[in-house]
Amino acid sequence: MRNWVDANPEDYNAKLELANYLVLAGEQDKAVPLWESVLAVSPEHWVVLTNLSDALKNSDPERSLDYAERAYKLNPGYAPIALTLAEALLANSKEPDRAIMLASSVTKRLPDNVSAGMLLARAQFQNGDAEKARQTLEDLRTKKLAPGESEEIDTLLQQFSR
Repeated sequence: MRNWVDANPEDYNAKLELANYLVLAGEQDKAVPLWESVLAVSPEHWVVLTNLSDALKNSDPERSLDYAERAYKLNPGYAPIALTLAEALLANSKEPDRAIMLASSVTKRLPDNVSAGMLLARAQFQNGDAEKARQTLEDLRTKKLAPGESEEIDTLLQQFSR
């Protein structure tokens, strides 16, 4: 597929497909230039904006936040975008109260979304409310947890107890 994309640089669907393949192969950093080339011709592609934000949240948090804000403006009602924006806000240590609002709105709409609950707890902790963060995590224990989520909750509880 890489050969096809190299030979057909205007085939943006192939670029998106290759980027998805790279993410599944654990090579998200190699997907970034592909998404950016798609974004250059389709600047309101909210899926690409969201993917870029997620890919850059650790390596370039400021750009991640910019992409997340742009995606959220285009599709504010879509829960994954709200969570991506909340993650980007936390990664930039900006507006933890807004991150709480975003994550809280998702947990109200999707009460069994454990990832959203953990994100809410992280935002609460970053906003200075360790007790509320711990309670949010304890409440998650009553949900049906996917493999690894219980351990992730334990890790966060340990972090919030320091």
